[in-house]
Amino acid sequence: MWRLNKNMMVQMPTGIGKLHSLASVIHEHLQERQRQSVWIATHRRELVEQIEDPLLPAAVWCAKEALYKYARRPGLDLLHDLRVEAVDFAAGTVVGRIGGGEAIRLTLHRADGFITVYTV
Repeated sequence: MWRLNKNMMVQMPTGIGKLHSLASVIHEHLQERQRQSVWIATHRRELVEQIEDPLLPAAVWCAKEALYKYARRPGLDLLHDLRVEAVDFAAGTVVGRIGGGEAIRLTLHRADGFITVYTV
């Protein structure tokens, strides 16, 4: 459907997977049309209210970066190959997986609005 239209709007209920669907469509679109742009508009306040901790997206991003470096395999897809299963700010832990592999425990430090996630 999106290939037939120049403009597209996506509206779906909370928790149904908009982000994953949208990322897939955008990835495919930009592979075919590398010189075009994609704009994403959202109600930031509503999104922040849905997140238990506003720093959760940053923690997930840091964890995926740490998993990517831990794997030492170029070409891993941050969306499909690297999974973050749990983030516990109080305990300072993150649990993630690379592909279908075993769970990997990462350490999380949070101070002054900054987040560091790593494994040794």
